Amino acid sequence: MSLSDQRHQELLDWLTTYPKVKREPRTREELAKKLGVNVRTTRDWQGKPEFQKAWAEVAAQINGSPDKLMEIAEALHATAIDREHKLHVAAAKTWADLTGAVRPQTVGTGDTKVLTNDQLNKLLGERLAKEAEHRGLHVVKDA
Repeated sequence: MSLSDQRHQELLDWLTTYPKVKREPRTREELAKKLGVNVRTTRDWQGKPEFQKAWAEVAAQINGSPDKLMEIAEALHATAIDREHKLHVAAAKTWADLTGAVRPQTVGTGDTKVLTNDQLNKLLGERLAKEAEHRGLHVVKDA
């Protein structure tokens, strides 16, 4: 998708240049000056729905290759499990964040400020039943 305003397109091209060290001009301030606007204006352009949509499409083209994403995930995982690597902990945290491996499951309750005992018991019962099923456990109710 291309943007109707050439200056918006230049900003989009600049934002999607990767790695960032290849950007010309080097800084947002320099780009804004080149475009004849202030930095705040470039940020305003970024917030417009048309710009956001174009940016998302370009980003998907750049980042969206499943092969590329899998290669990155594999490299990140390899670093995370290499206890000798200096970035081991950072990679492990990033891996956990990306995969949700350490994140607890959330339970939607509607209004989270008020929960009656009956609602809580129902939610806990449903959650426990799912966990038991997941673990292959058979729950026997007391008589």
